[in-house]
Amino acid sequence: MPAALCVVLGVAGVTSRSSKPWSWIAVAMIVCLPWLGVKYVPLAAVLTIFLVWNKKSLHDATLNLQLCTLVFSTAIYLIVHYRIYGSWTVYATGDHFVNSEWIVVGNSPNYAGRTRRLLGLIVDRRFGIAAWTPTYLILPLVLTRTIRRRDEHWQLAVSLCVVCWGIATWIALTMHGWWWSGRQIVPILPLVVILLAAAVDKHRRAFQAVVLTSLLGTISWLWLVFETSTGRHTLIVDFERTTNPWYRLWSRFLPDHQVMSTADHLLTAIWSAALIFGCWWVWSRFSPKTESQSATRSEDFGNTR
Repeated sequence: MPAALCVVLGVAGVTSRSSKPWSWIAVAMIVCLPWLGVKYVPLAAVLTIFLVWNKKSLHDATLNLQLCTLVFSTAIYLIVHYRIYGSWTVYATGDHFVNSEWIVVGNSPNYAGRTRRLLGLIVDRRFGIAAWTPTYLILPLVLTRTIRRRDEHWQLAVSLCVVCWGIATWIALTMHGWWWSGRQIVPILPLVVILLAAAVDKHRRAFQAVVLTSLLGTISWLWLVFETSTGRHTLIVDFERTTNPWYRLWSRFLPDHQVMSTADHLLTAIWSAALIFGCWWVWSRFSPKTESQSATRSEDFGNTR
């Protein structure tokens, strides 16, 4: 998805302190994100904040020029949208949002009820990403490790993940509509993969488990691609009716947050407890990275360039 590419390139540009071309690439990605969708504005804001934070000590005129570029692009964005759509977002012209463009968030949103998406985005039987690729079950553990270890640029990575997850949880009208799972959080998934790879680096068993579960996810996707390309199912509405035996078995252990029966409440509680315990275990097992370790890692990286 274009937004995911923008986030990845934006992160690369923001974290490249000495490269002016890459910093301009970050600016270009920040400019592009709002045009891809108003829901990506918070991600663009996070990238902007860290662009300024990482380069403020350089006292470089380039940063001032980049900020002027962002201000100018923001003005162009608002003017164009107001002239074409009569308001600040494209939703102003939608047939479903005749009363207000902000109805896209919901007529009377139940934010407390939407909170269960925090977990549902991962383990929901139909729309959770771990239902199709079990590797993502350890996503909370990976983020916990990243925060605990204070890996390089961990603030940026975690901020992007938290902001995107928050939008999918409380702002989006639905977790995914009836589209394929991961629709609302796809911009950060490549970043999650990078964090996951760093977490299992030098841990053979963890690496093997990630490879195995990722292979299951690949098989599930290819199975569904075959079914949809031959007219058996579609990627919208009925994809969970796949005949994939792995998904049919695995999904029985996941809660259905559309039904929320007693069994679904119980499964939600079990998965919540398991992930909370896992995060606690990771936090207690790892210690913050020392300055010498960070310096050694930076030197090793520099020697390989």
